[in-house]
Amino acid sequence: MKIAFVVSGFPSISETFILAQIVGLLQRGHEVDVYADRPVPPPQKVHADIDRFGLIERTNYRQITPSPKLTRIRSAASLILKWGWRYPKRTFDSLNVLRHGRRAINLGLLHERFSLPYSGLNYDVIHCHYGPNGQRAVDLREMGVFLGPIITTFHGYDANLLPRIHGPRLYENLFMNGELFTVGSEFMRQRIISLGALRDRIVKLPMGVDLTRFPFAERQKSANGEFRLLTIARLVEVKGIEYALRAVAILKSRCPRLRYQIAGDGPLRSQLEALTAELGLAKMVEFLGTVSQEEVPRLHQTAHGFLLPSIVTQSGEEENQPVVLAEAQASGLPVIATAIGGIPESIRGGVSGLLVPPRDPEALASAILRLVEHPEECGRMGRAGRAYVEENFDSENLHDELVSVYRSVVAKATPPVC
Repeated sequence: MKIAFVVSGFPSISETFILAQIVGLLQRGHEVDVYADRPVPPPQKVHADIDRFGLIERTNYRQITPSPKLTRIRSAASLILKWGWRYPKRTFDSLNVLRHGRRAINLGLLHERFSLPYSGLNYDVIHCHYGPNGQRAVDLREMGVFLGPIITTFHGYDANLLPRIHGPRLYENLFMNGELFTVGSEFMRQRIISLGALRDRIVKLPMGVDLTRFPFAERQKSANGEFRLLTIARLVEVKGIEYALRAVAILKSRCPRLRYQIAGDGPLRSQLEALTAELGLAKMVEFLGTVSQEEVPRLHQTAHGFLLPSIVTQSGEEENQPVVLAEAQASGLPVIATAIGGIPESIRGGVSGLLVPPRDPEALASAILRLVEHPEECGRMGRAGRAYVEENFDSENLHDELVSVYRSVVAKATPPVC
């Protein structure tokens, strides 16, 4: 099959699940092109598969609307002179203020539509990650740029946060004209149904884990008495790292050999480092910054437990299906996470990990202490977690399911031969 992926930044180190799908399809002999908003700016620790599969050469980046007003006008005039006479309908509609409002006034729609100044890009499937990219693909298909059925995968902020900002009818056109929608959890299924998606167009298809990259290791008590906790996450509000730090502070005197590593970067890093110093945790907490995907399995192998203290933010952000939880369980790590969004579907609470309320350092501290004082539970939960991931999140099985989903959409979109 010939498949187009419509994404935002690419390649993104925080969205390796998209990269994994693309690689899985290429390995199965399918042809894949990528259409992205922008290249992710350096510095980046690039995944080896980017070079191995020549993914940059497969990627088309759209025309970004210039910020300075005069530059934007000049750029728009250049696009109109170059392409407007070939595609007059697309040009006039892009400038239709009555229909498109601000997007037409600021010339953003014109730049977006002529970022791919072609017609008839024909694909068996157009797979969009995140709702706004699904909307963009529907819009481009209406203008004749893309041809083919559109599948949109919703992940989290696109269904939780953006409708609060732009209104509950944000995806009305997408839900009406998109052929299929995939979600990683039942939580996300119900969320997009509440926004207007039709039940019979939704398929639950989680993001998977390459089990060969995350070998299982039985967790054993450290010879020096250390208990090493690990979090891998972007340092943003929804991840709730502040509450993990406060939980470690509660255990400071009772568990002096507790060590907490935080891998990832983000806008809250300086704030979290300041809180670490304020709580007197400099010797217990280590910020690793951005790590490559090759480093992640090694971090798992040296840890005793995995922590993801996510919260629901005031703006409405909420976790859907954190792939890091599946990766941790695949490695044999017991996990501690909060019972919000799709997280209770990502682990077996009480079996492969412990679920606690969000924004509750005391509950987090109790869960950590349980693992520290009962190392035999780490082994039991680790084995259960590996089995759970093998059954539900094996990427090889899920890539095959994705191809089956594609084929079903193609079959429905293909008119019968008389």
